[in-house]
Amino acid sequence: MAETASCKEFGGPCGPRAWSGRTSTVRAPGAVVFKLIWDLLPIMFGLIASPLAVLALLAVLFSRRPRLNGLMYLLGWSAAVIAVTVVSYLVFNGLAPNSEAHSWRWVAITRLVLGTVMFIGAWYTYSRSPRKLAHMFAAATPQDVLDSIPQLPPWYQQIDKFNPTRSVQLGAGIFLFNPINVSCAIAAPLEIELAHVPAGPSAIVLAWFLVLCIVPMALPVFWHFKDRNRAEPGLLKLRAWIVVHNGTLGAVFLAMTAFGQYRNAIELLA
Repeated sequence: MAETASCKEFGGPCGPRAWSGRTSTVRAPGAVVFKLIWDLLPIMFGLIASPLAVLALLAVLFSRRPRLNGLMYLLGWSAAVIAVTVVSYLVFNGLAPNSEAHSWRWVAITRLVLGTVMFIGAWYTYSRSPRKLAHMFAAATPQDVLDSIPQLPPWYQQIDKFNPTRSVQLGAGIFLFNPINVSCAIAAPLEIELAHVPAGPSAIVLAWFLVLCIVPMALPVFWHFKDRNRAEPGLLKLRAWIVVHNGTLGAVFLAMTAFGQYRNAIELLA
């Protein structure tokens, strides 16, 4: 099997189908980075199109101390996103495969596992999510939110009111105990590592991925900070729109990402 030209150019580990899990032709560095960003887009949309996370945030923003609680929820959610993504990036960097074919098996297995989780998530989001979203739509207390997210561990049931500490825990927990979100956060650094771009551009792409994932969640918080009276009617409309449309959009992005993971895994195993 011919070695991948792009990994030679960038000084990364070469091997079968090293670039993005597929055999690559010679590409300019800018083209490789552009394609990496393109491959990350459906993963990013799959992560940010998490309706339960957004609806929980909106419930917090309509609580007794919305600004502080909303900011702390955002902090907890963002910290969880960053932690999972960065730790996964460091792990994949340490496991970078060499030219031996057997060293690529873990890449294929990882892609198959991530793809399976995403396909299940796409089906679940499309078929069962609407009922949960309708329940979350009416959430006014932490218990209402918790009843809509049964995957959270039992100790979360102790969250009996919104306050800064509980809001941080809720934001982090909604991300960390959602396998769909976690699979997207793991898939992104895998794509970055397999692109074999130099450390500098790789870190920049990773940072932009995190920023673009966090900004959509941050916008309702900062809008509420800026003008609460104008923000609340808009946030109510956003909540209604999410209940109607977000499940379908999330399912589409997850299915696209899952298909990409399966395709690359099959090519590695072929």
